[in-house]
Amino acid sequence: MLPDSETFANSMGGLGISDADHVVIYDSSGFGPACRVFWTFKVFGHEKVSVLNGGLVKWMLENRPVVSGPIGNHSVCSNYNIRNAFTIQTLLLIWSRIMMILKTF
Repeated sequence: MLPDSETFANSMGGLGISDADHVVIYDSSGFGPACRVFWTFKVFGHEKVSVLNGGLVKWMLENRPVVSGPIGNHSVCSNYNIRNAFTIQTLLLIWSRIMMILKTF
């Protein structure tokens, strides 16, 4: 279930994420929660969002750097702007069109 746009904007701003940031989503479970987070950002119009191919597991197997805890000066960005958010009606319309297309195969 998706949060409303105000809740999403306040949460992202509270995390220091700006609507102009490139957000890279990853997970370590292998069950795909990163994809759900990706689509949540997309639904709210976030343009620069990616899923880390292979997730954290692949990243670590490639001996890439990993850190935990606060990094540098973490600032809170209180004005995350929702851009061209999809409405539930639009998402349902897209879903119904996809289902119609799939029935032709």
